Amino acid sequence: MSSLPLIPLAEAVVFTLGCAGIQALRNHALRLTQVLVVTVFVAVLAIAFAMTPDDELNAAANATAVGDTGMPPTFALP
Repeated sequence: MSSLPLIPLAEAVVFTLGCAGIQALRNHALRLTQVLVVTVFVAVLAIAFAMTPDDELNAAANATAVGDTGMPPTFALP
């Protein structure tokens, strides 16, 4: 049995849909720019999240679970 390689297929689908979206919005330059900026922002966040080591994510989750934010205590002035 041969199976389709899913990652290259998904990349091709996303690329094709991106091209179709750009083509559909070519007469609306401002809207197209907004869509592309949001897309790049989401992609950068996803890459940054994927590159964060698991031990740092676990430490941050454990620290906030017990109320420790890692910041020095602050005191209210009278």
